[in-house]
Amino acid sequence: MGNFNMLSRRNFIIGASALTGCASIQQSDGISDDEYDIFNSIWSDLECPGENETDLLIGKTKAIDIANDDMSRAFDRNKHIISDEMMKSFYVANKKPYLIDERGIDAKCIRVVSERVANEIAPSLNSGERHRRELEARIDALISGLHRERVEVFSPSIRRVTRFGFDNDRLHAVGMTSYHCGPLCGAGELMVIRKGANEWEVTLKETLWIS
Repeated sequence: MGNFNMLSRRNFIIGASALTGCASIQQSDGISDDEYDIFNSIWSDLECPGENETDLLIGKTKAIDIANDDMSRAFDRNKHIISDEMMKSFYVANKKPYLIDERGIDAKCIRVVSERVANEIAPSLNSGERHRRELEARIDALISGLHRERVEVFSPSIRRVTRFGFDNDRLHAVGMTSYHCGPLCGAGELMVIRKGANEWEVTLKETLWIS
């Protein structure tokens, strides 16, 4: 698993301490070391939204009901790669949300926060703030003598993740991640992961929904 030395981390993490009032959430020791390794693998190449900025990971896993139509259809479409063991393990693991231990997240561009904090500090979810950033970027471009028809503005996305379900050998796993980056900006993805020689590798990524 990743290094838990908090002083060596680039990102400041607040996470579970802000969630202690949520009595219905299971303790973070329910999430396995393999799952934390998977979390870090899928976000290892994520680009930070700006200098001294990170994306915001909600500090509890997303519960998925067995009646969830999106997941059921995705499992049916991918029976050739998702075994019954993995599917059953996924639903059992996601009956309830679990606290994410922020010490287990080493991805440099991910910061674990409560949902309340995420909504307070993610400007991309506010169209007025996004417009202000775009205007500032366009003015900076004009001052620099550059003409740009379109200015890309990067700001923190709010991310969520489910727990992962495994086969009996714990060599393959299935789970879901999602992100919300502003009005009409976001997506949810099914992921199938395989344990490689040095890290977990994504073998299937399928979009479940997009906005």
